[in-house]
Amino acid sequence: MAVQLLIRPENLRLVPVTAGDQELISGLPQKPFVARLTSASARSILQNRFYWALLGKVVENSEHYHGSEGLHFFLKVRLGYVEQIEFHNGKMITRVASTSFERMDDHDFKTFLDAAIDVIVTEIIPRLPRTDLIHEIENMLGVSYDALWRERRVA
Repeated sequence: MAVQLLIRPENLRLVPVTAGDQELISGLPQKPFVARLTSASARSILQNRFYWALLGKVVENSEHYHGSEGLHFFLKVRLGYVEQIEFHNGKMITRVASTSFERMDDHDFKTFLDAAIDVIVTEIIPRLPRTDLIHEIENMLGVSYDALWRERRVA
């Protein structure tokens, strides 16, 4: 089980930053976990959460996609986030590139997310206004899309 949480140290404890993080923690089984902590300075977990909530909402309203991972894969391919690998025998394969925290900072992720939203509203759910889709996710998460990126510049 992998869970991403935004936490901060406080009095020798790690505490959730948002109500959503608190909710995730409350749903965890009462057993020990191994944690790998990384600084949220390169890209925000909230930005990532926004993206996956967006994919989930699109999947709910799509006849073609039955899971967020499949939609995520399609968007990466459609937007050209692929790598060519050439083997010693001259054969080449193409693989989908990673959009992980380690591979994309917040600027690169915003570029990817904006392009993904454009593809969604033009190809997957045509005629859905971009602003309507963004507002739906903002209401689900209680955070504005613009604030996700402003907070990153200030921090």
